[in-house]
Amino acid sequence: MGKIMFRLALAGFITIIVFMLGFLLGYQLFQGKLSEIQDTQNSIQADTLSIDIEAQLASESACDANSLEALARKMETLGPKVDMLEKQSRHLELEGLKKYYALLEIKHWLAIKSMNLRCKTDYLPVLYFYSNSECEDCGEQGAVLLHQKTLNPKLMIYSFDIDSDLSAIKILKSRYAIENVPAIIVREQRFEGLLSADDLSRIMK
Repeated sequence: MGKIMFRLALAGFITIIVFMLGFLLGYQLFQGKLSEIQDTQNSIQADTLSIDIEAQLASESACDANSLEALARKMETLGPKVDMLEKQSRHLELEGLKKYYALLEIKHWLAIKSMNLRCKTDYLPVLYFYSNSECEDCGEQGAVLLHQKTLNPKLMIYSFDIDSDLSAIKILKSRYAIENVPAIIVREQRFEGLLSADDLSRIMK
């Protein structure tokens, strides 16, 4: 009887040790992941601030298309980083970062529209409204738009989350009567629903 009790106690002790080791290992991995997310977030914050300052400087240079194109390329690389962080973390600070990035997109969009009028340039700004919660076609639509961008360097794509509570995005939604996603605005015309590459090519001619 004593041996049985001893074995049961030993098995229970080993189980506790294994559990604690697993917990500690999981905690270390979690802490490492948090640190990685924080480092990426800090990097994005620095990049967004830099882009904001560069946008202000570019706006002071009449018809400086090169500066705006360089900013567009930076924003294109920054967007996926923000999306990646959004999938990994739901911190309030990240939500603020996403809103700030959306405001940068709107600022760049307005600058491109102004340059087209003042300098007779032929950039094609496109507003793309999507949702991360209830939109089966949004991922595919985003991929089709990015493909179109590779075919037309003058194409400027600005993506906005329709679920955002940012007032500037709400104004755009109201202005263009956005009710369903995916939705695209090209030359002030609204197109809702998934558009194929051929559809986009025809619209953007």
